[in-house]
Amino acid sequence: NKLLLFLMKLKLNLSYCSLAVLFGVHRTTCSRYFFSVLNVLHEKLRPLIYWPSRSTNQMMMPKSFKPHFADCQVIIDCTEFLVGITPSAIISFLSRPYGGRATDSFITSDCGILHLLKPGDLVLADKGFPQIRSMLAEHGVKFQMPVFARPNQPFTQEEVNTTYTVASARIHVERSIQRIKIYRILSHKLSSDLVPHVGKIIDMCGVLANLQKPILKAKDHA
Repeated sequence: NKLLLFLMKLKLNLSYCSLAVLFGVHRTTCSRYFFSVLNVLHEKLRPLIYWPSRSTNQMMMPKSFKPHFADCQVIIDCTEFLVGITPSAIISFLSRPYGGRATDSFITSDCGILHLLKPGDLVLADKGFPQIRSMLAEHGVKFQMPVFARPNQPFTQEEVNTTYTVASARIHVERSIQRIKIYRILSHKLSSDLVPHVGKIIDMCGVLANLQKPILKAKDHA
């Protein structure tokens, strides 16, 4: 029952009062159960979010990536925390949460992911990261993102092809990100008792996303 209560709090963000009615215990008991399970599971399962070696990434690289993004180590996306996802749609990095005023580029430079990248790695991103190209270049890391639209100037055919290729590669990555966002506890304002534990909560949502059925089927891999 404690585990079920914990999962319902993550997925549905029910109040402790609602959980108290459902489980027939006091609301303070619900709170105590939630944090107890959170701490135990975080200690045991957080290692399921790990940064794979380049050789592991290459072995799991989907066929759709190999023609254009064979060196891709991670695809990054950002809300109030940065998510790093492997080409095989496994969550490999989660940053701590940042305030709403922090830009995607600042979060990327501050969260520690740059120290995990090696020269020759390729990073894919959406349009919210234009300022990190130079930071990555300093580490010998390549960077690819869709081309920005320019006023009164159409895309060249090469730019159209690049944008389409990057967007196509990100499709299953978006599905992986959605697996985190379905946990309503992350889409609502956190109560004061949850704020000190938000990092662990984000981690557990990522762990649970990784434990779901793989997004890519076996035939998608080489």
